[in-house]
Amino acid sequence: MTADAAPSREPEATRGARGVGLSSAVWSFLVYTALFAVFAAPWLLNAHRGAPQGYIGNAADERLVVWILAWVAHALATDPTSVFDANINHPAPAQLTGSEHLASAQILFAPLYALTDNALLAANLTVFLTYPLAALAMQRLLLALGCGFSVASVVGLVFALGPYRLPGHLHLLQYTNLFLPWVALAVTRLRGAPDARHALLLALALGAAALSSYYMAVFAAVVALLWFSFEVARPGERRARFVVLAVVTAAAVALVVVLVSLPYLARAEAEVADGIAPYNRTRELMLGTFASRAIQSSGRLALVLAGVGLVGLLVRDVAARTCALRGLVLTVLAQATAVGAYLTLDGVAIPTPFALIAASPLKFFRYPFRFAVVVGFGVALLCAALLQAIAARLGRRVGRLAALALGVVVLATGAVRLSGTGIAEFSGQTDPIYDEVDRITRIRGRGPLLELPIVDPLADARGGVLGTEVESMLGSTRHWLPLVAGFTGYPSSHRKLVLRQAQDLPDENALQNLVDMTHVSWVLLQPKERWPERMRAQRRQILKSPSFERVKVADGWALLRVKTKPRHGKWYRALAAGERPGQTLLGTPLAPISEEAAVARVTGDVPSPVFAGRAIPARLEVANRGLAAWPVSAPRGDDRGTHLVGLVSEWWPAGGDRKGVPVATRAYALPLDVEPGATVKVARWLRAPETPGEYDLTVRVRQWGGARFTAPGNEPLTRRVRVDRAPPDADQKTEAKAAKAKGVSKLRRARQARRGASTK
Repeated sequence: MTADAAPSREPEATRGARGVGLSSAVWSFLVYTALFAVFAAPWLLNAHRGAPQGYIGNAADERLVVWILAWVAHALATDPTSVFDANINHPAPAQLTGSEHLASAQILFAPLYALTDNALLAANLTVFLTYPLAALAMQRLLLALGCGFSVASVVGLVFALGPYRLPGHLHLLQYTNLFLPWVALAVTRLRGAPDARHALLLALALGAAALSSYYMAVFAAVVALLWFSFEVARPGERRARFVVLAVVTAAAVALVVVLVSLPYLARAEAEVADGIAPYNRTRELMLGTFASRAIQSSGRLALVLAGVGLVGLLVRDVAARTCALRGLVLTVLAQATAVGAYLTLDGVAIPTPFALIAASPLKFFRYPFRFAVVVGFGVALLCAALLQAIAARLGRRVGRLAALALGVVVLATGAVRLSGTGIAEFSGQTDPIYDEVDRITRIRGRGPLLELPIVDPLADARGGVLGTEVESMLGSTRHWLPLVAGFTGYPSSHRKLVLRQAQDLPDENALQNLVDMTHVSWVLLQPKERWPERMRAQRRQILKSPSFERVKVADGWALLRVKTKPRHGKWYRALAAGERPGQTLLGTPLAPISEEAAVARVTGDVPSPVFAGRAIPARLEVANRGLAAWPVSAPRGDDRGTHLVGLVSEWWPAGGDRKGVPVATRAYALPLDVEPGATVKVARWLRAPETPGEYDLTVRVRQWGGARFTAPGNEPLTRRVRVDRAPPDADQKTEAKAAKAKGVSKLRRARQARRGASTK
């Protein structure tokens, strides 16, 4: 087909068979690449140290994407069998399954990484190349549908700069839009020539899309199904052969995807990241707003042209009608899905297509607004319908001028935003300390590394700290030591155990527990200014502790060697084996303890007097004087699950005989499994009775569904406590202390709820 061919009026059955030469595609790709490179120059010139600012999502996910790409490339090059056993949350297995694998991106990333030895630079270049590739894929599809060359080329630009793609950012590799027109083109080609070669091309397109991310797998499946329906309805020969080949090909690709995903399917149902709540109508409104913002980010002009593009349904031109109809269906369906599971009209909740996804096993699909990517595909088709209709009605010269004008506007209003508002530096790539860590540990011995502080993304934004684990993970691409911590969309089940001990460092018991669980050998302390103000005292204490050897201090960083050695390997082996039925995370059997073996001693301090109905601080020491280990660290984090051991507070009237039911009782969790002979320190906020008076407080150990710890030798904590009526101004102060002790605030919860989707 020649450039700017006359408007198409040929039978639709013949369109798919007419191709465009490979040399034309190569030249188009080169032109697109050069064009985008001009506008992305500020980004590309700094791609070795940062990425564009202005991305509306979670900046932590960008660091996570770089680490994922680097880890997969590193594992494939060194030990392909360990690709899912990523170097985070050591020693837990299969930690890559807490995020995407982004396997298809390795086609571009792996050679770039091998060439540059800079994970951030390779990731930036990979993302940049998706722009010309997306434009090329859309151009090829439109040419196959019969559009003129100028129409196809300009709409390729519109599509490449669609939703979520301005400014350029690393997270878009989770929903790279170039796969959508590629899948549609493969289906179109197979309909025109239903043979083995085109079936293979469809398999490659579907497979690459599905293995690029699980979100894109859903998007590609939706587009493929709709496009298949359109092509089945199109007149033409060998319809039955097309259907058989398409179905068999899709089934084969689905089988491959399932096999690749077995480590994800085998993973125990993960605890969703903090702040991610089940869907509700209030949240649906937020998601719909987010979707609208994402769609509008591709440009209001494109949306207006898409609406006008419906005139393509009224012209005789086959290409215009085809693009208009398919673009309309895709846009309406995707927009309805992007707003969430329900639309509310006049107080009536109306289910959307996303309700089917929300009710299906596709639980990873937490953010329906990402369907804006599919909306962008539909919008591009409608734009093509408009331009093609103009050429059909007014002639190809006018059509060419209209396409040229749209191209200029798209570049002037869209492409200029590729580099964002500036460059955000990725310190995990630029800090020289990580090269020193690699050099020193190769001399002094490799081993798991704990980098402090551990600050969740956005949790401490007020202190200027936007998250540390993701930068640590990016830094690990330069030394590849196992990391004790790690940020993913689906946290490891033992994460809370590690964080509790890390927060208590340099306490000797906490350090010993941490060493026993993870065999941590190195601690890397970030510079003081990167620590939240409330945590800086911990940094000073760690530096003074005799349990650590200072090995390297430079530029505010401190690399410390852990002197403490593991006492036993049970906990480490249990974490390394992963969750197992009938056991806690630390390998203790989840079974009833006999009363003879259940012996505990509880000591500590409880203040008196206290205020009625208020939380009161208690510092306790709990000793296991029996013969059996206590199961505490439940796989699901259920503090009162069957056979778990915890604490129970009981409030009795002072001087009473303690028969019957206590005035008040409450259960409290222990921090981790307690071995025979071990003692754990516990800080808990106990709840005082609502009625003032004199009480005898008892804090005892108990196993749910097992031992009651009442045999001889048990020594619960017993204290006489006076409970006074709380003055009005004491209520808020006491509650504020309790909230602070738990480390939870309304601001933190709100920020966590707004956190962007972690990559999975």
